[in-house]
Amino acid sequence: MKQIALSILVFCMLTSAFSQTQKKGLLIKVTGMRNENGNLLVALYNNKSDFLNANKAVYQRIVSATTDNHIIFFENIPMASYAVAVIHDENANGKMDTNFLGIPTEYIGTSNNIRSRFGAPSYESSVFFYNGVFLLINIELY
Repeated sequence: MKQIALSILVFCMLTSAFSQTQKKGLLIKVTGMRNENGNLLVALYNNKSDFLNANKAVYQRIVSATTDNHIIFFENIPMASYAVAVIHDENANGKMDTNFLGIPTEYIGTSNNIRSRFGAPSYESSVFFYNGVFLLINIELY
């Protein structure tokens, strides 16, 4: 019985120590790029009316697309509901390129990995709640 109590105490101490040293933020892991050209444009939105408007993102990052796996960390963001959009900007022109029908010619992805057949994914289908501590979001481009 003493060993069980001691084990529980040690576990609680280690868990507490880990949670105090863990960084607070949103970690986004992007996969599924078809090549290493250009950049990844990563944007966080906190409302429906601004979603997918790069100029209205509350947080954004541009990172080089040099590997198949990218991890982007947004630190010190407030607890709230967000949606993430990622564009693999292969030609590094700073925007999503489309064909004559308006269909993206560069890979895209959103939080919750929603793949819309007709039109862009909605804010409602992409939204998640960030608890203000730590959250990992996986986004696969398509």
